[in-house]
Amino acid sequence: ARLTEDATGLITKLLIDQENTVSLIAFDSEVEILRTYSKDKDDLINTISNMDIYGATDYYLALTAVEEVLSTYVPKEGRDCVVVFLTDGFPTQSNTNQLAEFQIINSKYPYVKIHGIQYEMGIDITEELKEVSHKQYSIDMDSLKCMSF
Repeated sequence: ARLTEDATGLITKLLIDQENTVSLIAFDSEVEILRTYSKDKDDLINTISNMDIYGATDYYLALTAVEEVLSTYVPKEGRDCVVVFLTDGFPTQSNTNQLAEFQIINSKYPYVKIHGIQYEMGIDITEELKEVSHKQYSIDMDSLKCMSF
């Protein structure tokens, strides 16, 4: 519940800039692209509010979905393309391809920066998250709403 609250707060903050868009990808042992390049804050928040948060944590599947979304992205000069990779767990699906998928994204989309956010897992960033992100943050319930990218 608190994760949902914080994620909706982040979306609200991101969409203050009317040129920003948000894509949503849900992942556990499966992955689903929920929205791509949306500016509809109410729809995005409603989508997050209706998500079920449970199950395994497959970083590889999440990154393949990121790559799929990026395949239709058109870079704009002077604008950043940031992926917020929010996880509240270690990758529980045993898949060594997550590092390779991260390297593919880096190669195909060098303008993309993936910010790994470790949510409510303590202050030490996991090696697995370091392997699949450019910058990492350790966040608790009170600090996500203060983030700026």
